[in-house]
Amino acid sequence: MPSITAATDPAALGAALRRYFGFDHFRPGQEEALRTLIGGAHTLVVMPTGAGKSLIYQVAAMLLPGAALVVSPLLALMKDQVDSLTRRGLPATYINSMIAGSEQRRRLTDLTAGKVKIVLVAPERLRSRAFRDALRAARISLLVVDEAHCVSEWGHDFRPDYLHIADVWRELGQPLTLALTATATVQVQDEIVRLLGLPNAQRLVTGFNRPNLLFEVFTAVNQAAKLELLRDFLTDTEGPGIIYAGTRSNAEEVATFAQEVVDLPAAYYHAGLDMGARARLQDAFMAGDISLIVATNAFGMGIDRPDVRFVLHYGIPSTLEAYYQEAGRAGRDGLPARACLLYSPKDRSLQEWLIDSNTPTRTDLQKVHRYLAQTPQAAFEDIEAATGLPQVKARIAVEALEAAGIMGRGLSSTTGAEFTVKPLRDSDLDAIVGRVGARQAYRRSLLAKMVEYAETSRCRRRVILDYFGDTGPADALLCCDNDLARIAGAASAPPAKTDAERAALTTLQVVKGLRFSLGRDKLAKFLTASKSEAVARYQRHPAFGALVGWRRRDIAALIDDLVKSGYLKAVGSELPTLLLTPKGEAALQAGAAISLQPSQALKPPRPAVGNGLASTLDETRELAAAGLTPDEIASRRNLAVGTIYSHLAQLIGRGIVSLDDVVAPGVQAQVRAAVEQVGSTQYLAPIKALLPDIDYGIIRCVVNADNPAPPAAPAPSVVSAAPDADVLAALKAWRRDQAQVENVPPYVIFHDATLERIAAARPQTREELLAVHGVGPRKMERYGADVLRLVALRGTAPDSVAAFLARPHPRPLPGPWLAGWALDFHSHYDGDEHSRGAIGELVFRYKYTGEVDLAGRLADAWASLLAERRELPRADIIIPIPPSLARASDPVSTLAVALGERLGVPVLRGALVKTRPTRPQKEMTSLAQKRANVAGAFALRDDIRGKRVLLVDDLYDSGATLQEAARVLARGRPASLVVLTLTKTIHSDA
Repeated sequence: MPSITAATDPAALGAALRRYFGFDHFRPGQEEALRTLIGGAHTLVVMPTGAGKSLIYQVAAMLLPGAALVVSPLLALMKDQVDSLTRRGLPATYINSMIAGSEQRRRLTDLTAGKVKIVLVAPERLRSRAFRDALRAARISLLVVDEAHCVSEWGHDFRPDYLHIADVWRELGQPLTLALTATATVQVQDEIVRLLGLPNAQRLVTGFNRPNLLFEVFTAVNQAAKLELLRDFLTDTEGPGIIYAGTRSNAEEVATFAQEVVDLPAAYYHAGLDMGARARLQDAFMAGDISLIVATNAFGMGIDRPDVRFVLHYGIPSTLEAYYQEAGRAGRDGLPARACLLYSPKDRSLQEWLIDSNTPTRTDLQKVHRYLAQTPQAAFEDIEAATGLPQVKARIAVEALEAAGIMGRGLSSTTGAEFTVKPLRDSDLDAIVGRVGARQAYRRSLLAKMVEYAETSRCRRRVILDYFGDTGPADALLCCDNDLARIAGAASAPPAKTDAERAALTTLQVVKGLRFSLGRDKLAKFLTASKSEAVARYQRHPAFGALVGWRRRDIAALIDDLVKSGYLKAVGSELPTLLLTPKGEAALQAGAAISLQPSQALKPPRPAVGNGLASTLDETRELAAAGLTPDEIASRRNLAVGTIYSHLAQLIGRGIVSLDDVVAPGVQAQVRAAVEQVGSTQYLAPIKALLPDIDYGIIRCVVNADNPAPPAAPAPSVVSAAPDADVLAALKAWRRDQAQVENVPPYVIFHDATLERIAAARPQTREELLAVHGVGPRKMERYGADVLRLVALRGTAPDSVAAFLARPHPRPLPGPWLAGWALDFHSHYDGDEHSRGAIGELVFRYKYTGEVDLAGRLADAWASLLAERRELPRADIIIPIPPSLARASDPVSTLAVALGERLGVPVLRGALVKTRPTRPQKEMTSLAQKRANVAGAFALRDDIRGKRVLLVDDLYDSGATLQEAARVLARGRPASLVVLTLTKTIHSDA
């Protein structure tokens, strides 16, 4: 083996690279990092994802005496990394909780005997006294801290076990240390060096730019619009990809959407799956057997599949570090790839909730301190069970008390860690609460930076580089959507010609010119001169009523389309408002036609007529012929003056009213001069900008007089609005599925005529829906939310998306059984807006409003699910979960009996019994509490040996109840065990 001095020679490093790994050249930064490290300097290396950081310690380990100890959180990838090294003949191993204790001891023996050059360990091993004793007996010449940002509580992925690395380093005699990360701001870099105890460490930051990645953000106004964007993206994008979702339920739903709507084979991955299933999915993805995986952030750290062509985020992550690290898993082969974010301002509320829910309160800190003062030997699960705090919050509370010196934690043993606890004074508690609050505020500031990235009109690549302190050029062949929009412009697009195209440009012009921000609904009211109090204070604004005469719902749909198409963007969280995008700026500057969605069917303004009365235009014409001024007509008809001018403009354009009777000659001259200066009447906003004191309606009167409309066929005396075909189709599809769920004929839900009236009226509020004939209070209570949601989808989601959202989707249930299924998720969240699904609504009514007759309908849905799952064994017996509290009528047993009648299978109501009282699981606030609540609470009374058992419950919450019951039933040696529940609750998403 060469000496360290010789090994720093570039030729020697190149020879080692070829000898051990077969590569001819180092990637940028690798050789410099090796020279620094082998030269004897502790080194912090910050390189982009995919730049080859692992090779640095692998080459160094082969050149240095002794072994390299690599601390890594990548449990699922350790085996792959070690297998790759051993295939090259390099002595490597790994030690983590996934291997048996005896095998761990054997591998440690190999390490102390000098048979291993590289050993990867999980950070939690560093808490074990026995493990650290064994390490001291080995010769460790290099300590590697992979994903080093995990040591900093200011980083995006803080892991408390990393705080013990400095102690281990000192115990090992302060060996040479290499810290590696892809995402660390300057502040986090400082924290890494300080917490590892390496003040003189050399820093090598190679830059953060990934020039082969195209950064894109698409804004969605709601869940339906987001799914439509996802559908279009997946349809137009080829190659393997990763979709990141914020919750487990989102991961499952998006994977199902890709399968059913886009017809793509997709799998989902999250921490709710058992470790074996996750390992198989990861292996399949790495091997190329799966091309699309939808995952929470539990997937991907260390993923090294080179040909990932896109990483798409279905919602915003909490930090730019997390986003950039996950996005960096695309294009690791150096070829072009896309990093896309689907952004809804509502999504911010999820991340804010996670930040707040993980922040311990003053009371939480006192609970943890009190418990550990009384029980100093404890594992974290004990703390969670005793205090009721969720896992993350309990850990943060312990860390905060430790950081303040109120408690210390010794090394772990089989029964947990030994805590030393000091008294907690009020002044100490005040200081700790302040520090915890500061951390909460810091996390919110990081989220604000992520939102800024999503909402910016600047170069997105520049925003990322600036965030990480990289002052280098933001060079890339394809940079980001904002830059591409500015470069491409809209010069090649044809000019706007139709009324709808001009309305789109007018909307953009108004948004650009406003000195205040409006949301979608207020903007639609503003443009159409609504009398609503919401926009009353803007009535004197020159642009108020710029699209008067158009139907407000059509303009609202147009705004949604402009957002979806990237001309407008929604910003802000609680009350999102609209701003112009670079793409919208380019279209406006060129006066380009904006193509609308085919489903939009935007219609130009027209007179409203009905019930045999004269049209509203005729009423205005008659009053004008009588010599009334526009102001007097407006007062007489109780309409806005802008509306009257809109009527008069139409009448002038048709030659029915003379322009001179409405607009003074001097004003006409001003308007015509402005038109000549602008050079076009394709849209009125530029003309209005030159005439701030002249109303839009007056301008329109002059323009229409100079550009008269062609003769039109006379309108019928009575016009009935036709049903919107898209809305009607979606309503009928929803009614069909709902009727199947409730086991009733479709007309019982709504008659065809009622659906047609709804599709024609397109109500947007509960009041508007109640006004539709055939929708009474009871129908509103049962179906109103679903109907309004489907109507709202019009213009933002095609039938495939609407139908997907309307129908239930059975969800698999992981656990110690052959198979488990729920009929659907109980609830859904769109940002912070909560709604129950169709099945969830039935379950709510069955359990909490006394509608016992629904048991049969729910049992029918179960029976249909079993019939569709032909792979499941036919049940011999059905066993219900016994209730937590004694009650006269047990809803689960009632369901089991109803299902047994439909399947012709006996129900053993007393087979599984409670051995002690338990509290309802919904009262528990942590998973540890839920498990403790039901541990040992069941007993098996009947012989089920060799039977095919169907175990049923109403709700799947954490799974603790069903898992405990399944363990008890397993002791009875059934031939198979299948689990059914009605719904899977949101609590299982934690």
